[in-house]
Amino acid sequence: MRSHLKCCCLLIIAASGATPAFGQYSSGASPLSIARGGTNATTAPGARTSLGLAIGSDVQSWGALLDAIKGVSNNGMLARTGASSAAARTITGNGGAAVANGDGVSGNPTVSVDINGLTNDPTPDGAADYVMTYDASATANKKVLLNNLPGGGGGGGVSSLNGLTGAVTLYSPPQGRVSLACSGVGIAVMTSSVTAATTYCYLPSSGNIVPIYDGSKLVPFTFSLLTQTTTDTTRAPAAVTTNSNYDICVGLSGGVPALFRSPAWSSNTSRGTGSNTAEQTIINGFRVNAQNITNGPVAQRCTYVATIHSNASSTIDFQIGGSGSGGVAGSMGVWNMYNRSLAVMNAVDTGAQYSYFGALRQARASSGNQNSLVIGVIEDAVDATYVTRVDTPATATAFCIVGIGVNSTSTITSQRGFSQTVAANVSIQTPSLPLSFYPTLGFTTIAALEWGVSSGCAFNGDSANTLITKVWN
Repeated sequence: MRSHLKCCCLLIIAASGATPAFGQYSSGASPLSIARGGTNATTAPGARTSLGLAIGSDVQSWGALLDAIKGVSNNGMLARTGASSAAARTITGNGGAAVANGDGVSGNPTVSVDINGLTNDPTPDGAADYVMTYDASATANKKVLLNNLPGGGGGGGVSSLNGLTGAVTLYSPPQGRVSLACSGVGIAVMTSSVTAATTYCYLPSSGNIVPIYDGSKLVPFTFSLLTQTTTDTTRAPAAVTTNSNYDICVGLSGGVPALFRSPAWSSNTSRGTGSNTAEQTIINGFRVNAQNITNGPVAQRCTYVATIHSNASSTIDFQIGGSGSGGVAGSMGVWNMYNRSLAVMNAVDTGAQYSYFGALRQARASSGNQNSLVIGVIEDAVDATYVTRVDTPATATAFCIVGIGVNSTSTITSQRGFSQTVAANVSIQTPSLPLSFYPTLGFTTIAALEWGVSSGCAFNGDSANTLITKVWN
């Protein structure tokens, strides 16, 4: 059965001058108002303006760049990367700059200087390198040449120094000491014995600056505790051997200060000269290595700070002496070029009194009745005193002699201490023999000596023979 759909349209024509109801057609010339669902315009641009959608003033016209911006999905700051492309960007730091909140999501990004992120410059050029400063008067950041920093020889410094003008070079001597007390932070000035040491160290004493020559000038470097072992061959030509002198110097390893050891001296009293020796030279008043150091700095690049002396076991002693039968020898195996302090050695023989009749010899024929020391540069005198008791026999004109021998047990260097019998009566005397002298370069031994000229000479009557030695080291 066929059905038919019939449509009926109703056209309502409003009387002239009447306002059509919603949906009515107006036969007049005026467009349909917005209130009645129209646009109040007869053209497309007019309709957009009437509706508040004018392109360029009310709404943005379509563009490929807007589509690109809409397509950005990552957080960050928007950047135009082309005519029709955009991307999210994040501020990131590099060496010397630290950035917080770089994508701006949580707030404004902040950028700060991070000095720990910068590469160290061990040899800055004062005439070409700059630092950043804040100029308070101009309220602006500026750059300043290193030489123009206050105290750097330029603007802001003094105009003269003791009558000198222009660039005045001032050098600080090395401010550390070599020590054998290297545990923890170390002890710069030792006051108790350290024996058979296999490690020595350089640590701050009057300060923590050591100058190192760079080929044209001395450059000050700061340092903390620097150590080296007697067996080290990475910063020395060879390991320490027996009964030898070595110079200790500070040079650069990887741009930072480190300890280096010279070759052994050619003898205990001479550094030697020429290649592969401990020969020294002087740069601006400071002693440096004259020759290249195998496994160490080239010539003139290592600042001399100390000399050490090894014992028969290839280790280092700082023995202030002691008490015992036959004495306990003192041995200062470390000598500092700078910041020296006064050290005292006492070798005390507490053995029983004994008689001796014979030629000049070391007291009690014991090597314990001596003190030894090493000197790197002859600058200070050494003071020695030998105190003992001597009993002469009850024989008229009989006498006994004591004294101090320097680098000898068969020759008296000091004044002789005579004890002589008068009128066949026993004579008891306690000579105190002082000796002040400049030691030879290198290793020196000071020994207590005795000479039983007459039969019956008795020595060490108080069981306290004492050899005292004072040295600046």
